[in-house]
Amino acid sequence: MPFKSKKQMKACYASKGFGGKVDCDEWKKKTNLKKLKENFPFDESKDENGIIRTFSENLEEDELKWHKDLEDRIIIPLHQTNWKFQRDNHLPEFIDKKIKIKANEWHRIIKGTGDLSLRIIK
Repeated sequence: MPFKSKKQMKACYASKGFGGKVDCDEWKKKTNLKKLKENFPFDESKDENGIIRTFSENLEEDELKWHKDLEDRIIIPLHQTNWKFQRDNHLPEFIDKKIKIKANEWHRIIKGTGDLSLRIIK
């Protein structure tokens, strides 16, 4: 069986074949590594106004990593939420209004309750 994501492949090797149940090297041979999806913590769709990203309430908090993006962007919440946004060296703020993020600025999302849906404009 081929791997479905890079996260699954890493977990296989880290757990020594999920406790010896599978041969990770055999799975890797059957996997098209070029088409293997990145395991982002969100689902993404596009429309005429930009990108919509939805973060599930079921994701683990450790999936929301500090990161920086290559382009400036604006995030706009599509509903009321208690999820938070945090820039490096700043206190977290609720995602309740438009937030501008500069390219190469360290930031992260902090999980709240329910799903989070954002419009992303680059």
